[in-house]
Amino acid sequence: MRTQPNIILIHTDQHRGDCLSINQHPVVQTPNLDHLAHTGAQFTRAYSECPTCIPARHTLLTGMEPQATGVVGFETKARIERADSTLPELLKRGGYQTVSVGRCMHQYPEHKHYGFEVMDGNPFAEHYSRFHTLSIPGGNHMGKVNWPHGTTHGLGPNSMCARPWPHDEEFHETNFSVNKAIEHLYKRDKDRPLFMSVGFIAPHPPFAPPRDYYDRYMQMELPEPVIGDWAERPKNDGRGLSPGAGKQVLEGDFMRQAQAAYYALINHVDDQLNLLFEQIDQHLDNTYIFFISDHGEMLGDHYFCRKALPYEASIHIPFILKGPDIPEGSRIEAPVGLQDILPTCCQIAGIDTPAHVTGHSILPLARREDDAASRSWIHGEHAPIVDQHPGVHFLTDGKCKFIWFNDGTEQFFDLENDPHECKNLINDSKYTEEVILWRKRLIEKLADRPERFSDGAKLNPSKNYKNANCIATVDA
Repeated sequence: MRTQPNIILIHTDQHRGDCLSINQHPVVQTPNLDHLAHTGAQFTRAYSECPTCIPARHTLLTGMEPQATGVVGFETKARIERADSTLPELLKRGGYQTVSVGRCMHQYPEHKHYGFEVMDGNPFAEHYSRFHTLSIPGGNHMGKVNWPHGTTHGLGPNSMCARPWPHDEEFHETNFSVNKAIEHLYKRDKDRPLFMSVGFIAPHPPFAPPRDYYDRYMQMELPEPVIGDWAERPKNDGRGLSPGAGKQVLEGDFMRQAQAAYYALINHVDDQLNLLFEQIDQHLDNTYIFFISDHGEMLGDHYFCRKALPYEASIHIPFILKGPDIPEGSRIEAPVGLQDILPTCCQIAGIDTPAHVTGHSILPLARREDDAASRSWIHGEHAPIVDQHPGVHFLTDGKCKFIWFNDGTEQFFDLENDPHECKNLINDSKYTEEVILWRKRLIEKLADRPERFSDGAKLNPSKNYKNANCIATVDA
């Protein structure tokens, strides 16, 4: 008789960790995710180790931190070198049926499944396609220009511009992902346990939620972006910048529209997940459900938009795990990352975790086992990003954070007393000893890096970053 549990991995794209109503966000409504957290374990200090789409997903698929995957920044043609030990490949060899629906994991080349037996994420194969096509003379209307971010609404894939979805809600990409997931619950191989990845584009731009959701948030009093005393306002107040620029000023109606659409996309995902959760309850028993995101969204905080930055809005992500042996209502403060999903799934499935994996299973923490071990802090990084930073490393335990840009600039934040990172304490004498301790940790962490950021005694400013030419101006 089959004893291995089913595993459902649900992942949104660009979803801030504070954007769950169970975390007392002032406006966003996520009752279904709140219930998932209430009936499982929520990891309140979860971080994306390399906060853009592709490197984050490589970390998730391999269970390795960015410096181990070799993908330390945005790189559109990054292959997974250990293709024989990705999460879906390991589970497939361990007896699982492996299915990916909706938003994919940024596999390259696109035909490479990396262990997924089924990949069902192309609405062009269905009736959805008629709302994603755009006539371009001499162009291929089935190409990437339309999917996964569409074009008929006129919004760019990184734009802060917003408008309601111009078609019936049933054709929205969020509905597509849920409908496909439910379809595969019916079509699954009942003689094998199921591992299904359910991916959403939302709340990643384009900011085009269904009209009812957009109108709901446009009527609310929305929170202002937070601006640190260290933040530099863009020149000319940001006038004339591209709406997809990484640094800009979100104010007035433009800000309200972007915020309303962003929160609306999250709310829409949450409502659709209710349908999926109902079907999981009906069709699967002995099931673990993960809910995570690849990174966050600055949404105007400190005059930044998008991601790739070391600040909470960019790196702090939602992370929920529900399972048959996980006590309800757990809020776990140990720092965790995307690299921890693979070893956790291996433990759930009862298969060995490869020795090269840098992540740790969080199942003992979720089970509240007395001997559960956790890391003291987590390291993250991102290669240079035009108009944002020259390359950056950060260390955090969720209570404080040390940031080092590889031009030598440093920041230190007391997250417990300043969760929005409004005061840079790097030169505050009260924190001198803490800064020295965290800087020493980063010196040791980077000592063996080929870029020579550290010589073992000090940090060395350098333009030599492995992914230095991978400038994230467009994120698919």
